[in-house]
Amino acid sequence: MPEPAQVIEPPVEHAPSPQRAAEETSNPPPDLEPPVAPAASAKPEIERPLAPTLARKRSETETPGDVAALLQEILTFLRTVDRRARADEFALGKLLGAVAQIVAIGALTWSIFGLIREEPIDTRLGFAILFQLMALTCFVLSPRK
Repeated sequence: MPEPAQVIEPPVEHAPSPQRAAEETSNPPPDLEPPVAPAASAKPEIERPLAPTLARKRSETETPGDVAALLQEILTFLRTVDRRARADEFALGKLLGAVAQIVAIGALTWSIFGLIREEPIDTRLGFAILFQLMALTCFVLSPRK
């Protein structure tokens, strides 16, 4: 009878405890050198401003009135940007949809009066449905932002 094959398991490495990990990072081995600072011949980084208005340095002659004027200008700019973002562009589809919806409401009102007078209202309700569908189509097909 053949012998069963032996299964050799690889050694399992256990994670070091947090205390031991802290000791290892605080006391590097003596044979390793500390990191070296970059050479003095390296070019210094040049600071570049994000925008011309941000690059302006505050001088001793600048008064609080100048700062207030600058802040007021920034506030005006931000309000203008916000107003432009909220404004919808004119679209012919939206205008036609609004007109068709008004006509649909009129046709529905016309059919209600016909119902009160006991007249046939099938045609009037048909017109109301037709114009409402036209309005919805115009609203859906109008361009969006």
